[in-house]
Amino acid sequence: MKIFYSIILIAASVFGFLSCSDNDDDGSISSPSYRDRTYSGDNLSVYVGNELIKGVVADVKSEQKDGGDSGIKKDENGNTIYHSDSTYDMTIVLTNFPTASEKTILKTILLDHRDFSGTIQINEKSYTYIGEFTNSPLDPPEEQGCIIRLTVE
Repeated sequence: MKIFYSIILIAASVFGFLSCSDNDDDGSISSPSYRDRTYSGDNLSVYVGNELIKGVVADVKSEQKDGGDSGIKKDENGNTIYHSDSTYDMTIVLTNFPTASEKTILKTILLDHRDFSGTIQINEKSYTYIGEFTNSPLDPPEEQGCIIRLTVE
């Protein structure tokens, strides 16, 4: 009987190990940025030219490309600050943009947990966009924001 229970224990351990393994082909570990979340309402401003577009929701997801010399450090006054030298591949899905119930996907690179830019084609028009995240990435989510400005080329 002990052999039977030993076989079950070993089989369960092996199964548990295999089911928890990472299926990434390259073995890399995904590392999102502190800016990954959904922005809407007062935490999101999307402009086309000077016009603020209301009702847009931005779902931000990223994966670290290069960590650089990033981390939490102390400044000369002893304050804890977040120093970022990281770059991230970032995807922003804008829902209700350019019109209600439409989606637009921005693929860009996030620099220093703050800035991003790029170009996109929407309805046969080319746009340049510049974006920034407001406040520190260590602030609570409700205090962080995102501003995206699109300009027709």
